Amino acid sequence: MWSVLPLRATALLGTIMGMHRCGFPWPLRRAAVEELHTHFLPEDTGPGADDGTRPRDPEPLSEAWAWLAAPRPGVPRLFLTADTVTAMDPEPPRGYTEPVPDAEFQVCLGCSSREEALHIARTRLADGAWRQAESAYRRVRRLRGRARRDERRAGFAPHRARLQDRARELARTSGPDAPETLAAREELAALLWEHRRESAVPEYRSVWQGRSRTLGPDHPDTLAARQSLALTLRALARPEEAGAEIGEVLRDRRRVQGADHPDTLKAWELACRVDEDLMRRGVRDRGTGPGTMPDREPGRLADLESELLSLVAASCRVLGPDHPDTLARRWELGRMPRWRGAEAESAFELAPVVETAGRVLGEGHRQVRRFHREWTAGLRDVAARHPEHRTAVADLVRDLVQRLGGALGEDHPHTLMMRTELLRALRWDPVRQEAELTEALGAHRRALEAADPPPVPPDTDEAEVMVRRLEACRAAASETVRALTAADRLPGRGPGDQERLNLLFTAAWTLSEMGVHDEAVLGLRAIVRGYLLRHGDRDPDTWRIWQALVVTLVRAGGRENLEGAATELGDLVSAQTRALGADHSETLRVRSRMAATWVRLGLLEEAEAEYRAVLAALRRVVGPDARETLDVEQQLAEVIGSIEEQAEREDTPP
Repeated sequence: MWSVLPLRATALLGTIMGMHRCGFPWPLRRAAVEELHTHFLPEDTGPGADDGTRPRDPEPLSEAWAWLAAPRPGVPRLFLTADTVTAMDPEPPRGYTEPVPDAEFQVCLGCSSREEALHIARTRLADGAWRQAESAYRRVRRLRGRARRDERRAGFAPHRARLQDRARELARTSGPDAPETLAAREELAALLWEHRRESAVPEYRSVWQGRSRTLGPDHPDTLAARQSLALTLRALARPEEAGAEIGEVLRDRRRVQGADHPDTLKAWELACRVDEDLMRRGVRDRGTGPGTMPDREPGRLADLESELLSLVAASCRVLGPDHPDTLARRWELGRMPRWRGAEAESAFELAPVVETAGRVLGEGHRQVRRFHREWTAGLRDVAARHPEHRTAVADLVRDLVQRLGGALGEDHPHTLMMRTELLRALRWDPVRQEAELTEALGAHRRALEAADPPPVPPDTDEAEVMVRRLEACRAAASETVRALTAADRLPGRGPGDQERLNLLFTAAWTLSEMGVHDEAVLGLRAIVRGYLLRHGDRDPDTWRIWQALVVTLVRAGGRENLEGAATELGDLVSAQTRALGADHSETLRVRSRMAATWVRLGLLEEAEAEYRAVLAALRRVVGPDARETLDVEQQLAEVIGSIEEQAEREDTPP
């Protein structure tokens, strides 16, 4: 008999408990446990230990399950079937205060089914682990999408076979160029466009050539097939071939259908987009960027602008200035001046396009929100490079925020994002920025108060709804941190304003809980500076915020962040020592955390010295049998063991 648990049985038991902590429902799938348990096996298993006391090779899987099935003291009782594993004892608590390590959670989640992932998501959301809950909900959505994609793929092959058989039969009975044969091949090409785009090219080419022989090269159906071929070639990143095809189509449509026909306008737009693709490819291949094109090919840029201007004029005349197609063409025309370095001209030309698109399509439309993001980024560049336009830029962004507030709500994530852009645009005018910040605080506070995801209504896609709500929560918190840290040096408020600090802490800690560590650290550092200015380094609230910053730095991981955590802990220890004394229990607790951070950095000797000093003080202050003292004793023993192992490895010859 072995004096310790067998290796594979230990790994299986650890897997079962780990899956339970992650939120897997009972009973567990035995196949999933067996798949995951290899992650819990020791990495240094070998032929055996030198003293022969225990084997180093894991025992067979059947023996491990048999060992776990037998009642043993100190080992949870398990009920095993051929397919499931169930705990016989009362269900052990998951531990709401003990977080599940993210690496362990991701490994377990990767083996979950759709139903298990949904249970995990609900469990982690109830435990407050929002980031892990979002990961689980995303897996539910991904597995559902994969199942639907598999269904579509499973249906694609027989559908393609049916269309191919139909086209062959029609070609045999009616002829290869018969209208019904070409219609069947065009339907096949449309199917291939969705699933096998490369394979759609020869089909569209055959349809175009067949209709050219039977209907003539100028027939609208012939031109439509050739235009579909050009569109497919552009989608496949073959702009030279696409340009040759669409150029011929455009010429023929103008001659046959007229320059103002809607089909001609679509071909014209496609030709302009292909020309821009070719221009972008040339700029990318030469390693240049926007603003350098005139020095390289001024004629090409001027020709493209002229074509777009004529296209927009025709589209306004035929479809109207507010038609969605016209707006898209006006947007492309407004972006052209950036190629020659005229950011201000481009930004101001796009302003009426953005306003009209929001009125016609709705401010929440995906295309309109993309317009907002690109436009405000351009306005930011204008404000930075052209001081004379800063007031106009701020007014434009302010008008956009007001429209979004009325259309989407003051606390909508997209509105908050544009509010942040407004604060950035107003950084040249602190008085107006202060007034805008006062108005923005209420919107950000309402967004954060509504961030806790409410129950999902019945008959809805829970995974989709929860992913969107958690994304909105993260976006609101992120925009709050960006807005309030951007207003860090405002007169009157400044970094020590308590209302701003409270709101900033709520947002930053939400980001920390959701795993957005970089922005959380940015916000918490600003809060620490504010508390130090407002309350000083002797205030318990300052220490609380300081420790939240340390926790977030440790969560972020990486040597740079751990070194930052150690530095912050050193400053905190100094402040608490001055305020409370070196032997105060709170000071000793923070010193113990600092030693643990040194261990993670590999500074074992420094950690050992700090643990010894903390242990001596705890024995004097709380006694040798107190829980805090025993915990530090155990941590010190682990550090000493690590130092000894390191010394043995260094002394052992290779």
